[in-house]
Amino acid sequence: MTLVRPWRLPLGEDSLTQRLRRRTFRLDQNVQRLQVIVSLVNGLGLPAVDSDILELYSDRHTIPDYAGKVVATARQREIFVNYPETKLLAPSRPATRAEVAAMVYQALVAIGRTSAIKSVYVGLHSRS
Repeated sequence: MTLVRPWRLPLGEDSLTQRLRRRTFRLDQNVQRLQVIVSLVNGLGLPAVDSDILELYSDRHTIPDYAGKVVATARQREIFVNYPETKLLAPSRPATRAEVAAMVYQALVAIGRTSAIKSVYVGLHSRS
């Protein structure tokens, strides 16, 4: 199976294609919100930003060290969605289908492929 580059999204230190090849992708397991964010930011090659931007979130200490700048990049680029609690990242919580769809849409906005839909639950607009 050949996958096009945008779908070869890294999951931490591993890539989707490597997991498929080794049959360790685990399709029956839920994907964490952090895994979605890391995959989108790294897969799109977005430049990292300083993690100080995460000070707004009460659970920022739950983000692993390797992902701090990646999550900060996602926040700055308005990729992740915080519903219903705008001040919680909940990185280890399983992502819902709606969250994954919204984050993919927001990633497309971040690279200029579609227009933004503003919401208090998205990225920089999560200040309430």
